[in-house]
Amino acid sequence: MGAQHLVMNSKPATTVGERLKEVLLENFSKRLSPYEKQVIPSSATILDPRFKKMAFSQEENASEACNRIPDEADTLHLRENVGVSMSVEEIPTSSSTVRSSSFSQEDLRLYIQMPLCNREQDPLNFWYKYEANMPLVSKMAKKYLCIPATSVPSERLFSKAGQTCSDLRSRIKSTNFDKLLFINSNIHLLE
Repeated sequence: MGAQHLVMNSKPATTVGERLKEVLLENFSKRLSPYEKQVIPSSATILDPRFKKMAFSQEENASEACNRIPDEADTLHLRENVGVSMSVEEIPTSSSTVRSSSFSQEDLRLYIQMPLCNREQDPLNFWYKYEANMPLVSKMAKKYLCIPATSVPSERLFSKAGQTCSDLRSRIKSTNFDKLLFINSNIHLLE
C-alpha cells in the first residue's frame, strides 16, 4: 500500500497528529496529482500490476487512464498489422478492428479485476506470464513499463565512466573503454 493511502487511513490520537495528516495529504495532492493527468505516468501506473487504480487519488484520473489503454492498444495493433505508412483515414474499419477493440477492452477489464501483485514482484514478469491471455494489453504494458522511473542508472554509468577514464588512463582506446565500462556496470551479474 502506498504512503498516501497509509496516511489517509491513519487515525491520529492528537491534534498535532491530525494537523500532520492534513499537511501530508495536501502535499501528496499538490505534488502527485499532476502526474495522474499525464499520459505516460498514468498509463504506466494502470499497467503496473502492483498498483493499478490503487495509486490514483482521484477515481476519474484512473478511469481516464483505463479508457485510454484499449484505444492505444488497438492503434498499436492496427499499425503492426496494417502498416505504419497508412494515415488514420486509410485504416480499415472492419469487423477485425471491432474484434480487436473488444478484446483489448475485455483484457483490460480482466486485468483490473485481478488482485494486486506483491510489491517486490517484477511487473514485466507478470506480463510475460499473462501475455497469452491478454496480448494487446501486455504489449501496452511492455511499452510503458520499460521506461526507467529515475535517471539513477544513467548517472551511475557516467560516474563509472569518469572513474574509468581518468588523467592516468587518457590514452585508452574507445573500444577498450566501452568494454571496461560494460564489464564494470555488469560485474554484479556474475556474483
